[in-house]
Amino acid sequence: MTCVLVVEDEPTVRRAIARAFTAAGWEVTQASSVQQALSLASTGGVPLDCAVLDLELPDGSGLDLAERLRARDSGIQLVFFSGTDDPELLSAASALALSVHKSEGIQTVVDQLLELMRPPTRSQAFLTTTPEPEQNSGT
Repeated sequence: MTCVLVVEDEPTVRRAIARAFTAAGWEVTQASSVQQALSLASTGGVPLDCAVLDLELPDGSGLDLAERLRARDSGIQLVFFSGTDDPELLSAASALALSVHKSEGIQTVVDQLLELMRPPTRSQAFLTTTPEPEQNSGT
């Protein structure tokens, strides 16, 4: 089962995201702060496959949290879900991972992460693993 960590300081938003992923059949771990998220990531019994992170948390930055989560597991998929309009923060977030503005809605972030975590189809796997044929130079 896929496990997602949802880190959001607004309880209503955090619970709504968690419900959406639970409905999709995922296991959900919730945190309201950077420290709580790091604690859960290091002591959790289930390895995390992905995380939805708010950029502005009460005890730190979602950017810093993302870097720390990636340092623990370089394969973790990340999506930022924030209401900030700070262009520098949004630019930094987009450089690290997919970023969805809260105005786009919870279902958008859920759909984006479901797409990121979907296994490749046979044709996609074929396209990414089949070498290009060598070109005949006309000799």
